[in-house]
Amino acid sequence: MFYIFIIIIIVGVILNSLCKKYALDKVQYSRSISAKYVECGEKFNIVTSVENRKMLPVTFLQVKEYVGESKIYNCSNMMILPYQRVTRTYEKSLDKRGRYYLRKVDITAGDFIGIDVVTKSQDFEDEIIVYPKPMDIDNDMDEIGEFIGETSVKRWIVEDPIVTMGIREYTGVEPEKNIHWPSSLRTGQLMVRNFDFTSDNSVFIILNIDENKDLWIGTDEENIEKCYSLVRTLIDDFEEAKVKYGFITNATGINKNGYVAPSLGESHYFEMLNNLGTACSITSMNFTSLINTTIEYHLDCRTIIIVTPVIPAESVSEINKLASYVEKNIVFSMRGENIEKLDDNIVKFVLGRENI
Repeated sequence: MFYIFIIIIIVGVILNSLCKKYALDKVQYSRSISAKYVECGEKFNIVTSVENRKMLPVTFLQVKEYVGESKIYNCSNMMILPYQRVTRTYEKSLDKRGRYYLRKVDITAGDFIGIDVVTKSQDFEDEIIVYPKPMDIDNDMDEIGEFIGETSVKRWIVEDPIVTMGIREYTGVEPEKNIHWPSSLRTGQLMVRNFDFTSDNSVFIILNIDENKDLWIGTDEENIEKCYSLVRTLIDDFEEAKVKYGFITNATGINKNGYVAPSLGESHYFEMLNNLGTACSITSMNFTSLINTTIEYHLDCRTIIIVTPVIPAESVSEINKLASYVEKNIVFSMRGENIEKLDDNIVKFVLGRENI
């Protein structure tokens, strides 16, 4: 009996030594992801497969799959028999907008108890792009100056300032520039022009993420993310209303030097979403330069919308200058600094206090 016990120990030691020596020999790892583009919080599946293509078992195997350049990873431990394949599916979701790289995978194998191990790494080109969450503009943004009342921001933005469908009584929520004075004098009460949508209306969005760090200490990531969410909401509304929309930004990490020409349709919409998802917090130019670039090259739209985390004092004159070139200029700012310095003909919105 004693000799049998000794033999078992010797065989075990030899087997453990062989398993450790050839642990990663002919071990194959593969991975597939169910979606490349997702909404915030949307669930997707990651399917991994590990195959042992040799006669010896792998008594201890650990797989670490890293997300991005961070220390976040998914870890799984297993034992694989000879010529066995282990496939696992796990569900994931990402709650923040951005581009996530799933590249590095560490595969560790060793003896029975996982103490004496060897590790190899594999690199993949997988990535997931998370789109920004939409924002409730009507509830989250407060109008500065003229009172809009029950008129939704969406309707007010996409309303065509050129095509007049008729005259109606002034309700107190319309801007004064829409008052039709001849009809008002004739009827003895204020009357306004009634506008409607047209297929040739167009909007150009300027997304600024430069906060002028000489004045504002640090980077307000939360408000910058709100800017992305607001632009997402705008393009959703424009696509639904069939209003052509374009885009320029000083955020880097996107295609075409931060510019997308005005258009409509599914491919255009998803190009915009992809740009919003992949944009990062590094700027290609300051806010003032971004406005000047728009003035010089991109004044072919009727309405220009500026979305910014804040309005630096030195950019006020450039925004006022831009407003003189277009039929309608609308500014959305996440902070209220300097917004009231903008000209009266600019429609101004600021993030509501309850959302700050």
